[in-house]
Amino acid sequence: MLASKAHVKIGSYEYLLDESVEQPYIYDAQGLYDPQQQVPGGMGMRSVRADRLFWPVTDWSGGEGNRVWYPDMPTTYYYADDLNTRIPGQFTGRPTIASVSKTVTDQQKPCFLTIGGGSIWLNGSIETFESTDGNSFTSRSNGLTAGTARRITAVAGDENNIYIAAWDTASSGTRVVLQMAAGGTTTTLESSATSKKPYMGLCVLQNNLFGWTGRKLYQFDLNQTFPLTAVKVYDTGVDLSPDAGGTVWWADCVPGSNSVFFFVGSDGMTQIYEARSNSDNVFITTPIWTLPYGFTCKDIRYQNNSLYASGHWGTENAGGDGALYVLRLDTMRENNLGWVRKGPALNLQMQQTANSYGKQIMTAAARTGRVFIFDADYNGLSMLHDLDTAESFTNNDNRIGALATYGPYRLAAVYRPGASGTTHKVYRWLADEPGLRDTANSMTGTLYSGEWDFDIPFETKVLDGFHVTFKPLVANQRILIEYQKDQDGNWTTADARITSSSHTGSSTTGRVFLPVSTSSSTVKFHRLQYRVTIDNNGTAGAGAVAPPIVYGIFAEARVTAYDETWVLYLRVKEEANRTRPSTRRWTAEQARDNLRSLVSSRNLVALRDGYRSKQNGEYTTHTVYVDSIQDVITGHAEGTMRVVLRARAQ
Repeated sequence: MLASKAHVKIGSYEYLLDESVEQPYIYDAQGLYDPQQQVPGGMGMRSVRADRLFWPVTDWSGGEGNRVWYPDMPTTYYYADDLNTRIPGQFTGRPTIASVSKTVTDQQKPCFLTIGGGSIWLNGSIETFESTDGNSFTSRSNGLTAGTARRITAVAGDENNIYIAAWDTASSGTRVVLQMAAGGTTTTLESSATSKKPYMGLCVLQNNLFGWTGRKLYQFDLNQTFPLTAVKVYDTGVDLSPDAGGTVWWADCVPGSNSVFFFVGSDGMTQIYEARSNSDNVFITTPIWTLPYGFTCKDIRYQNNSLYASGHWGTENAGGDGALYVLRLDTMRENNLGWVRKGPALNLQMQQTANSYGKQIMTAAARTGRVFIFDADYNGLSMLHDLDTAESFTNNDNRIGALATYGPYRLAAVYRPGASGTTHKVYRWLADEPGLRDTANSMTGTLYSGEWDFDIPFETKVLDGFHVTFKPLVANQRILIEYQKDQDGNWTTADARITSSSHTGSSTTGRVFLPVSTSSSTVKFHRLQYRVTIDNNGTAGAGAVAPPIVYGIFAEARVTAYDETWVLYLRVKEEANRTRPSTRRWTAEQARDNLRSLVSSRNLVALRDGYRSKQNGEYTTHTVYVDSIQDVITGHAEGTMRVVLRARAQ
């Protein structure tokens, strides 16, 4: 009760409740929710609990790149390491990986992977190795001998042979091109030519071999008698310094369906050209694509009538932000496919690309050992593997020199420009199918979701927990869910790690609920992010199992906001008697007009609620507005007014 003996005060006026009315004071507090709520990004999912908020993810094929999760891009996450998210409807551990090492004259020289004559070939330093299965590589003699600075600079292949371009600084630059068939039979295609710049790219189209120096394009007619004479097809000016190729400028050429594409890029400038034969079988060359200034292209690749360009924004040796572009050749429209794991000091320059299964492109940050897959079907970029976990790429000791897809394998060849020695190494991954998950190693992979506010940014929410669905687990398969709220930097485990023996029935049902908020602790947030780690409990070798397969992760939450309403029946009587406290001296019209004014203005006012307490002078204060009134006048200007006050509380 207020000190004046009034029951309540609304704004500047105090009132008594009309206690002749049954239930003159009704207080109501209701949680806020949307009874028509749809499950965002749920692809047809529905919830029978209208007071719950759900964040379902059952597909990760959209790849990585979104720091914030968007309902209209439900398959895109922030990033993931050593996981395979490319199979729609699940994610699991990376594909099986193995490697083979080969001895070369100088491991500091670049390496190449090429398909030709039905085999996959490794070329590096001055050595050539052939593999018919992608597993073992057999040395093939190409006739090259060690020289002052002799090295293989470019390789190409067709259905019958591979073609090897080598160069030496002796005699102002000596260039030779070799043809090698399966089994190692070698023929000199272009005899040793002095005072020549090296070919930085080779490719074969319509039985013509093309060599690109970065300034000049040459053509060899493979139908003629060997050795052949190079015919210059295009000339863009004075040749570049060959020793700077791959450090200051980059060049390569690739075949398309009926034309050759070739490029040269330096810091911040890249031009791509096309050579296409006319009706007289003469190749006509024109510039077709100038990439945005500031972007440095490092490699190009033709796939499905599209031309892909990988490279980076930023400087060469630090802070390069990797990116992918594509030119749709049917429309000649350029599209920026997005950043590659953009972040501070990652130095992802995307120097290598290769064709892969379906509409996929492999691309690699050669200096850091990270290999990615871009899938045009899902417009998704995902990491295949971070090779820095297997070999240190620190200080440029190791570098990825080439990528390829051959049979059931994706391959990456590694050379070592930062350390003297005689070893090139080829890594191979089996294809993405779930039965091919890596079981040979101690395996751990982590996926980070984007951050989301459940599209209710201004309301505090309670995190009830996570529903997780997965393929039933066997011993040593483990799933860990952690969450972070409001970017506070603290990752907290949701309940306990899921194993075959935890969470009753998880090993057979493949579904558990991980509670977060309990009677002893309520977790509140505005924005939520979670990460999922799957592993095989550190087991390796013959006893190792593959990491689990996760099918779905559903965060469940609810808003804390609620609606407060007061339904009050107020006496609207003359209060002008001088015996009453000064705060209650007014006419009935004044008291009535005050409430009518407040309902029309919707102004916020203070409610002092003294009716809830018997103690004189005790009351609670609330900020309210008059939502509605019902004015019943029973005598001259006097009566009872039904007033609904409303406030929102958190």
